[in-house]
Amino acid sequence: MQVLLPRGVQIPESTIIKWYDTPDATEPIAEGSTYTTEVAESKTYYVRNEMFYPGEVNFNEPHDDTFGLGGYNSLSNNGYEIFDVFKTCELVSVKVRTQEEGERTIQVRSADGTVLQERTVLVPVGESRVQLNFMLEPGTGYQLIAAQHPRFYRNNSGVTYPYSVDGYLSITASNYDAPDQGNYYYYYYYDWEVKQPDRTCISEAVPVTAFVAECVGTNDVVLPTTFTVSPNPSNGSFSLYLQLPKMQNLNLRLTDAAGSVVYAKQLLNAVGNVTENIKLATQLPAGMYMLQVVTNDKTYTQKVVVNK
Repeated sequence: MQVLLPRGVQIPESTIIKWYDTPDATEPIAEGSTYTTEVAESKTYYVRNEMFYPGEVNFNEPHDDTFGLGGYNSLSNNGYEIFDVFKTCELVSVKVRTQEEGERTIQVRSADGTVLQERTVLVPVGESRVQLNFMLEPGTGYQLIAAQHPRFYRNNSGVTYPYSVDGYLSITASNYDAPDQGNYYYYYYYDWEVKQPDRTCISEAVPVTAFVAECVGTNDVVLPTTFTVSPNPSNGSFSLYLQLPKMQNLNLRLTDAAGSVVYAKQLLNAVGNVTENIKLATQLPAGMYMLQVVTNDKTYTQKVVVNK
């Protein structure tokens, strides 16, 4: 049997649909908008969708070295930028400029100079972007520095700290700044590409029931192959989705915990993909209800939770 998601269930792009045996299962039994399986009796499966959201990317100022004055400083001085991290993020890449092609080892160090991460990259002559992919955790006084003097361009005027990606990172100073003299420097690493963490959002489990009915004649009623309530839980407004392979009359009935009928409706000549929007009376209390699909002498039931 192929179990389908009902019409009316929206599947956005980049969504992964996963099927489970139970509502609290952690390992899916299948992925995709359909699930093909062999069943001997009616069974309820549970579907979750997972949405992947790539982290936002920001390019931090200064974007290049065209402000103020600058040049390639002496081999005796290896400047570095000092920065704080407020939330976990990734320093993906930076721009640099050099007159000498070659390999450079770029490091992230802690405030006390301990090397935390490093990457060796081949840098061409001129301006280029180098890939770093440094994962940064919250902390203060980090240093972005080359293992040896990198022979990169730096600015020695027009520097106005801080340079920040709001809420995530702030470049606060260089190691050769002299605030008492009004001298500030910006060393080497421009247009920081800062990426926020990726996110995956997982929905609540939505029940999808596959019905199996025994037919003994051509006039037997064909029961729904899929019966889904969404959203569930709800605030009292939800939709019932049915997939009916043959035209038939159905009775819908919602009962409370005491068995009293609080909603009833008949669907005549229903066939194919059927959507029934249900809005319960506002005075009904929150709690567990039972939604029944009734045809002839057979009743199929789905739990409905109302939160208010």
